[in-house]
Formats: sequence, structure tokens, C-alpha cells
Amino acid sequence: MKKVLVVEDSESFRKETIATLETENKFEITEAKDGSEGFDFLMNQSYDLVILDYHLPQMTGVEILRKLKDNGRSTNCPVIMLTSEYEERGSEIKQLNVVSWVIKPINQKRFKDLVDQVLDYYASRKLGS
Repeated sequence: MKKVLVVEDSESFRKETIATLETENKFEITEAKDGSEGFDFLMNQSYDLVILDYHLPQMTGVEILRKLKDNGRSTNCPVIMLTSEYEERGSEIKQLNVVSWVIKPINQKRFKDLVDQVLDYYASRKLGS
């Protein structure tokens, strides 16, 4: 099973995202409701994918990723960043393993397809190493 961390402060959106991922029984999902909790999970666990809201209480998604990097614990997994508005971050986010921005509200089918594509791509890269 692939380990996925969902960090989202909106309970309804977090639950909807988790329900979308649970349609196939291939994910072990951990959920965090704010930046501090998400950071703690990432400091202590490894994940195959992180789904991370940009605007979070306590620290933004980008601040979480920067703080991990500063602590020598950068995510070695892909990150899908969620946002309610487009944020232009360019090269900064690429250095933090953000592979895609998804603007809310999201189409759940397209989102699930994106998750599958990202995980398949990273799995094939690991096999090729």
C-alpha cells in the first residue's frame, strides 16, 4: 500500500479528498488538519505522496516544505499542492518536490487520475535507479 499524507485545514475538503483516494483500497492515508500537525508527521514518517494545502493555519504548505529542508528532512516524495487561487512560485516550489498545483474546487476524477499518474511516474523512476 502507498502511504499518503493529506494536509488540509478544511475538514469537508479533507474528507472528500480522502474518500476519493479510498475508492481503491491501495492507499494508507494519514490526515493532518493544520501546518504544524502536517510538519510533525513529515518529520517522523516517510510517505509516497503528500497532498498539501497551500493556505494552512500555523504555516503555509511552502513554509512546511522549507522548514523540512532546513532541518535536513526534505520530502523525497512528490507533493501535490492544493490552493484556492493560483500562486506563481516557479523554481522555488520545484526545489521542494511540488510536482503539481491543483486549484480548488477540484474535479475528483481528474484529481484521482493525477494522483495515480504521479505515483506511477515516481515508482518507475525508483525502479530505473
